Amino acid sequence: MNPIYFIPAIPVLFIIGGVYFTFFAKRDQAREFVQQLFDEQDRSEHIKRIQQHHFILKKKNKDQSPFMQKLDMDMERANLMLKPNEFILISLGFCLLGFMFPFIMGKGFLIALGCAVVGLFLPKLYLKVRIMFRMKKARAQFPDVLDMMVSCFKSGYGFSRAVQVVSENFTDPWSTELSKVATEMNFGSTLDDALFSLAKRVPNPDVALFVTAVLIQKETGGNLAGLLQNLSNTIRERYKLISKVGALSAQGKLSAVVVFLLPFGLAGILTLLMPVAMDHFAHNPIGQFLIGFALFWQAIGGVVLKKIVTLEV
Repeated sequence: MNPIYFIPAIPVLFIIGGVYFTFFAKRDQAREFVQQLFDEQDRSEHIKRIQQHHFILKKKNKDQSPFMQKLDMDMERANLMLKPNEFILISLGFCLLGFMFPFIMGKGFLIALGCAVVGLFLPKLYLKVRIMFRMKKARAQFPDVLDMMVSCFKSGYGFSRAVQVVSENFTDPWSTELSKVATEMNFGSTLDDALFSLAKRVPNPDVALFVTAVLIQKETGGNLAGLLQNLSNTIRERYKLISKVGALSAQGKLSAVVVFLLPFGLAGILTLLMPVAMDHFAHNPIGQFLIGFALFWQAIGGVVLKKIVTLEV
């Protein structure tokens, strides 16, 4: 058997190792940590140890490069139990797998290089899509979160207890994010730090407004339940306006998409009907210049159409 067939086993092992550390090793570490937490007899010593670990992590994050810090924050926003170096290792595994697979299929170097680039950015694409759907779900659930928090305040709960109750009655992402806020406050973090961390993990204007309202109310006093109720109503009305604007501009967006894709569709039809003529046109210097010129103006037209149909609310 040709030894080259064993080379793809290397990226496969990387991927299997990343999956193991993601779904099994992290779970075991979390279980051991919780067990140690409940077995601790002296709470003050345990809190001191947690604060020391928190300080070490802060120092570590401070020494990280901006790229690693951004990747770490993306892990938090996607709710993936991965470290940045583990994510990079998985990306390299997909890259090697994408590079070696075309060689096994008898393809050339350029195709293998293209597959390697696709494999390298495939985990990043998955991460971005996961963040997008998770943040969209968080934005949709946020008014309901505020309503339940208002109900907790009216029942006499404090802020930390209200956060715990809301986290127990919602699914991810708010169950996870509010549980982190409650845990940080229970382990000695201030309310300001916990809410600022929440605003970083959920980069939404409504969440930033909520954090600002809570912090201002903490300094000046007042009816927090009424304040959050007004905020919830405002967010709901704004979402209604956004939906109405989206419905009114749907026809314009569809027209923009049709106008943008029309030249590409026409080029595909001509290629199917007159393949020889289109092949000569694509390999002729004048034809290549015209294609580049058309793509340039097509890109400008796409940007202009996006500006026209995008409405800020």
